[in-house]
Amino acid sequence: MKFRRREFIALIGLAGAAALAQRYITGGIQSIAPASSTLKTREVTPNSEFYITQYDGVPSVDPASWRLVVSGEVEKELSLNLDDVKAYAETSDYNTLICIGNGIGGDLIGNAQWRGIRLRDLLETAGLKEDARELVLYGADGYVDSFPVEKALHPDTRLVYEMNGDLLPEAHGYPLRAVVPGRYGIKNVKWIERIEVTSEDVRGYWGKRGWNEEGIIKVTSRIDMPKGGGLITGRGYEISGIAFGGEHPITEVEVSTDGGKSWTDASIKPTLSRYAWTLWTYIWQIQAAGEYLLAVRATDESGRIQKEGTVVSRRVFPDGADGYHKVKVKVI
Repeated sequence: MKFRRREFIALIGLAGAAALAQRYITGGIQSIAPASSTLKTREVTPNSEFYITQYDGVPSVDPASWRLVVSGEVEKELSLNLDDVKAYAETSDYNTLICIGNGIGGDLIGNAQWRGIRLRDLLETAGLKEDARELVLYGADGYVDSFPVEKALHPDTRLVYEMNGDLLPEAHGYPLRAVVPGRYGIKNVKWIERIEVTSEDVRGYWGKRGWNEEGIIKVTSRIDMPKGGGLITGRGYEISGIAFGGEHPITEVEVSTDGGKSWTDASIKPTLSRYAWTLWTYIWQIQAAGEYLLAVRATDESGRIQKEGTVVSRRVFPDGADGYHKVKVKVI
């Protein structure tokens, strides 16, 4: 049997990562998530534990010969090396990234501090022509995706070269990647080597394959403790987890201990930034032993309330999953 390169890499990943990671293949998107931890979620995800999504493996990029080319509907074409990019005003902030293929309660989400430059500063140097409409980003791995010029000019849309204080790891897009607040990972192109400004709408790699082209992050939340199937002793327990609204901060998290029949407000911790996930906790005063179905839901600043989800909408394809994360536990 003959395999294409992408298929071969996927098979190697399945065999080699079994002890440390789980590989998800959802609608063609291949991602690697860290093994579930028994500890509470950390506010900042270490680079080594941050999920990875690959189109065709990790490309080998020579920093000495690498260039970022900006072309298309611009007044002046640019060709920059990494030092040229770093000469622009620096910006640093925390952003949570989430894969559009992340299932309900999934691990394809992480929060990191990213350092780089504002994309709009680069575009101001190039000068956008009047009919500029879309930005198409090309990665060294052959991956392509796009988003509107308006999003590119947003002050918080960035090109980054550091992650959590370290040089951007190869698997996460070295030497340069996009961080686009409010958009699923498919829009956060890695290993960028060319940006083309176009006068037309351009569908990205996954858009051409049926995935939602806008890639707007849905409100989501997850229970991290307790784990499903866990045993709880005593009559008091701290339930905890994360919630995320993409471009809009989380303003409310509610927890249910009866599978969604009734809800109680959880406590939420102030976030590290507007675009970082929210950590939440709920002190559960347990009245009796027995089996319980815990659930969580969140609301963001814009008023979007997390959807309960149906059998169909809980599927990640084509625009990300809807649904409450629920875990069954037993109190003894």
